[in-house]
Amino acid sequence: MRKITAIRLGPVFLAACAVAMAFAAEEPSDETRNEGHIRSPESRAKAREMLEAAKRVMEPVESPSEVGTTWISESYPWLTRRLEAERFLAENDDEQLDALRGHLGRTIDMFRRIKNLYEDGVVGGEAETYFAWKFYVAEAESWLIEAGDKVPANPDADVFTTRARAGQAMLDAAKSTYQATAAAFGVGRASSSDVHHWSREWMYSKQRLIDTEKQAIASRRDHLKRMQQLYVKCKALQDGDGDEGRGENLHAATYYVAEAEFDVSRYDVAATEEAD
Repeated sequence: MRKITAIRLGPVFLAACAVAMAFAAEEPSDETRNEGHIRSPESRAKAREMLEAAKRVMEPVESPSEVGTTWISESYPWLTRRLEAERFLAENDDEQLDALRGHLGRTIDMFRRIKNLYEDGVVGGEAETYFAWKFYVAEAESWLIEAGDKVPANPDADVFTTRARAGQAMLDAAKSTYQATAAAFGVGRASSSDVHHWSREWMYSKQRLIDTEKQAIASRRDHLKRMQQLYVKCKALQDGDGDEGRGENLHAATYYVAEAEFDVSRYDVAATEEAD
């Protein structure tokens, strides 16, 4: 029987929800160990409690009458929390796929609503939010494809999205979200952590599509350049006593630059040692 392995639930807009869980599909029992996770009766009961709570949180957001609120745009962590609980409770491959299909469907539904807000130019449909949800849809598609399912390219054609096509969609959306978020930071609508997050998502998405270590290092250097630009912006804002230039943003940017430099130096050394 095919085993569905863990997928990376990457960080999301305004919240970190990156929890990777691996679940076996071979005749599960209440005491099945799955990649270090013990599915005991207690853990399953807590997972069901988490699932029901996540559903309740999303009930008002999923209501057709709930429009024009920032809560809609910030609800993605709860979709992934629901998915995590459903995957933990899945008894076999089919239920794993059902959980992933359900997550994709809910993400598409929310994206369509965000798109309407974006096109109407109202609260909750800011550019950085719109492109972020495009990324979430592409990411959900890639998870489903990696699990072995087929994802229609569009509802009207018998054409399926390939892994490469989903990866390119993630890359395009991550880049657009970073650019929109960087602009939003300049007007006080986003934080330095949001800019950092989407720069990393851009880097990770690019790395999914590249073939060589040289390209991987280049993507890390590109991220470093973006963090250096963020630092310069934070420093200028602080020197000008702007609201976005508060000390915590500059300190955070200092960390992000050091982190990116550390990452580049680490992989530069690894590449040099491999060449030797």
